[in-house]
Amino acid sequence: MFAKNLMFCALWSLGMLQVGFAQNNTQTITLSEESCRNTPPNAALSDYLDVKTGAILNAGSALNLIELLLNSNAPGCVPPGLDYTIRNFQGLINPAYKKPGEPLLDKKRIEKADFILHVLRWADPAAQSSSQASAQPPALQQSPQLTVEQQRWYLIHDGQFVRPGRLFGAKTVYFVYLHLNKAGAAHYTSQYTFGITKAIPQNQQNLSLLASILVGTGGELAIEPPNIFGGQQIDMWYSTADITIDSSVTDLNKAGSQPIKLDQTYKLHNEPLEWWDVSAGIPIRKMSQLNFQSSSNTLTPQTVDKRSVFGLLDFYPWRKQEVDLAYENFSWIPSFVAGLPVTGQPLHQPLFALGWGPRVAQFYFGAIVRKQNSLPAGSTLTPGTSACTGWCPEFAFGINISAKALKSALSSKSSGGNANSQEGAGSKPAAQPSGTQPSGQ
Repeated sequence: MFAKNLMFCALWSLGMLQVGFAQNNTQTITLSEESCRNTPPNAALSDYLDVKTGAILNAGSALNLIELLLNSNAPGCVPPGLDYTIRNFQGLINPAYKKPGEPLLDKKRIEKADFILHVLRWADPAAQSSSQASAQPPALQQSPQLTVEQQRWYLIHDGQFVRPGRLFGAKTVYFVYLHLNKAGAAHYTSQYTFGITKAIPQNQQNLSLLASILVGTGGELAIEPPNIFGGQQIDMWYSTADITIDSSVTDLNKAGSQPIKLDQTYKLHNEPLEWWDVSAGIPIRKMSQLNFQSSSNTLTPQTVDKRSVFGLLDFYPWRKQEVDLAYENFSWIPSFVAGLPVTGQPLHQPLFALGWGPRVAQFYFGAIVRKQNSLPAGSTLTPGTSACTGWCPEFAFGINISAKALKSALSSKSSGGNANSQEGAGSKPAAQPSGTQPSGQ
């Protein structure tokens, strides 16, 4: 009992320590600048995206587009030159670029970098009748309505598009925005505000929760509407963080103009891929012991007795498995599982297994290696008991559930704290020779 309490108290303390470190840690980075860096013409941009919609087909095209923009010397309302790129994207600069023939940007760094790309297309200014136009003051005639027609967000990691809302532990992210079809008379400030709040890795959250459960605790008009771009390097304090991006523009042609929100707050989570997690193992003997939860599309035990629970460590040795778990919380690739029961003498009953199953449930298949007492001299075995002494393996089968699911099951009325689940395979007391006491009593 002392060994069990010591082990789970240590796990709980580690989990709470991690939670404590994450509180009140927020980093705010704001990019606010006059939008006047013109891009190359549409003919050059159209090699990499659809200039009518802002759609980009693949990550290779997106990286080539970013490289084209950052190498751009197109004139705008600031003198042409590459000082902006050198100042705002230091991590992508080729260290030898000042030597003759050397490029400004390091291609290998671009291919390995993490990018957030925001592509927006402005709607064409609304056509007005000559009578309406003549009735308006000149200032209003020259300041077109800023209306977003379409916009898209792209995330790029290690040269590939990744799904919206997820980065994998990046400490430096490069943000680039591209505004297409900007009316020549439009003059505005772009503002992007990044809120980066430190978060606890999911496996450490699960560790803390499981331990607490088990322990009990203006330019001239151009021939074609110009496109503008900008961006900067974002060096984050935390490799695990929740990130929000608020975007807006302020019309500089109208005195006292209020910011125009471009999009709803864009949210993403940044967390490294993890090779381990914790969960709870519930022994079962037949599928009728399980219920299907339609709300979560998962199988859960009908009843859970805390005394039958195993605390499990899950190991994920393959990167493909780690990516699947990050996106879907599911993978067809088996995991390695090891754990201890929360009652009796845990160090005398370790569990070693494989975790595998369909999306609705993850099962473990393996063995409990029990430490059996030696048979006293002159004693006899009761029928059906094993003569094995020392460390003896027994087949173990059960369902692997998250710490959140365990907490819900233990707190539900259907669980009731009864001992129904003790009949599951692997949860029975070890067979004891006649004349001896069961371990842990």
